Amino acid sequence: LTVHSQAAACEELVPGDHGREILAACFLSFGEKLALVTGSEDTTVMIGEVNGLAVRNRRIVQTHIGSVRALAKRKVQDGFLVASAGSKTEIHLLQIDENLVVKHVA
Repeated sequence: LTVHSQAAACEELVPGDHGREILAACFLSFGEKLALVTGSEDTTVMIGEVNGLAVRNRRIVQTHIGSVRALAKRKVQDGFLVASAGSKTEIHLLQIDENLVVKHVA
């Protein structure tokens, strides 16, 4: 994963866990804690805690049978609902709490 910043030159980080191109991403803000959700051509959704310029404590969700092309989020009382949509006309709904516990809702 390479991060580009206007404040600093390009900095190389630890290798990402996706096996193919990342097609969608969104941030989830839990007060002081920030999480990054990514969807990939490799059919996985990843959720990780942002710590500085690194993403740690990754959770990998493998429910799609085709590439994940879009992510949408909505804040709810216990965290966030994240919808992931992909090829093969499928949509999955995940519930993610502030401890990054992931529950497949639909």
